[in-house]
Amino acid sequence: MTLYKYRTDCINTEQIIEKKQVWLAAPDSLNDPFECSYKIPLKHMEKHVESWCESQITAFAMTCAIYESRGITPFGFSQAELEKFWNSMKSPLLSKQGRYQLLLEFQKENGFRYYDQQDCFFKFKKLLQKVGIFSLSAEIDNQLLWAHYADESRGIAIGFDVTDHSMLSNPEHCFKVNYTDDIPQKTDIGFSTETHIGFNIDDHTQELYLTNKNRIAFYDLFFQKVVATKPTPWAYEKEWRYIETSSGLYPLPAPISEIVFGVRTSEQTINKYVNLATTYGNDIKFYKMQKSKTKNLLWKDLLKQ
Repeated sequence: MTLYKYRTDCINTEQIIEKKQVWLAAPDSLNDPFECSYKIPLKHMEKHVESWCESQITAFAMTCAIYESRGITPFGFSQAELEKFWNSMKSPLLSKQGRYQLLLEFQKENGFRYYDQQDCFFKFKKLLQKVGIFSLSAEIDNQLLWAHYADESRGIAIGFDVTDHSMLSNPEHCFKVNYTDDIPQKTDIGFSTETHIGFNIDDHTQELYLTNKNRIAFYDLFFQKVVATKPTPWAYEKEWRYIETSSGLYPLPAPISEIVFGVRTSEQTINKYVNLATTYGNDIKFYKMQKSKTKNLLWKDLLKQ
C-alpha cells in the first residue's frame, strides 16, 4: 500500500526529501476544530479511579510477597516499616480511596515516588494535546485533496511505501481515520497504560529517588478512537494518521517510493524535485496527474524523463 502526503511547493516540502524528516503537527494546529474531541461520563471517571486504587494496592502487596518469599524486603523498606504499614491498612475506618492515599504517603516517605494514575486520567486531554499527527491519504486521484493541500494542483504528492517494520505498518502508530458525527465517548473503565520505572535526583535535596510513571499507551483503544475520529464532512480525505507522543520533526515513517506532480505543476518545479529526489532518494518513481479526455477524472501517468 502507498499513502500520500499532498504538499505545496515550498522549502518545508523540499526538506522532507533532503533531510528525510517529516513534521508532526499538534492537534490544535490542524484545520478541524473538532480534533481529538471526546466525552468521559463522570460515573466512568469515578469507577476508573476506584479500580486503579485497588490495582495499585494489589500490585504493591504482590511485590512485597514476592520479595518476602526470597527473604528480603522490597525497595529498601525495613520489615518493621512494612508491618506497621500493613497493620494501618487493615483499619475498617479506611475507605478504598483512603487506603490508596495511605499507600502513596508510605511510598513517598520512603523515597519511592509513584506517579498518581488519577492525574494521568484527569490529564487525558493534556496528553492528547501533545500528540504529533502526520496526515496522509490512501488516494492519489482525489481532486479535492489536490485543490486543498497541493496548491490547486500546482504542488506535489509524496508517496510513502507502507513496508513491513515501517512506522506506517505499526498499528500503534498508524491509524485509519473513522468518519462520524458522534463524538467518541468512553463506555468502559480504565486505560491501557505503560509503566516507566527509573531514577531521578531531587532538585532541592539532591537525593536519588525511584519513580514509577504510568502513561496511556498508544494501543489503548479509546486513545486510538479519539485520535482517529473526524466528522463526516472530512470523509473525502480518506485519511490515515501517523502519530507520535509529541509534535515535531521525526525520521521518515516509511520509504518514499513516489513523487507525483499535479496537473498544473510547472516544469521548473518538476525538474527541481526530480533533481532533489535523484540526489537524496533511492528507487523513487515520478508521475504526473493527467486529466481524462472523456470524464472529469484524474489519472496517474508515469513521467517520461
